[in-house]
Amino acid sequence: MGFTEINLRIRGMSSEHCAATIKNLIIDERSVKKVAVSLKNHSVTIHGSEGMRKEQIINAVNLSGTYSAH
Repeated sequence: MGFTEINLRIRGMSSEHCAATIKNLIIDERSVKKVAVSLKNHSVTIHGSEGMRKEQIINAVNLSGTYSAH
C-alpha cells in the first residue's frame, strides 16, 4: 500500500486555535494518517494512503463555513 501527500493553502486561519480546528477537520477524513498545519504559511500538508482524495479534504475544510481550502 502506497502513501500520498497533499498540500493546501488555507484562508481564514489566524490563530493556534484555528490551526488546531483545521487539523481536527482533516484528521477525521478516511485515509488521512498525518496532518501538519503551518499557521505562518497559511497551509497544511496531509499524508495518507493512496485512497485519500484532495477534493474530499477540501470539502471537509470548506464545509466548516469558517475556513477555505484551495
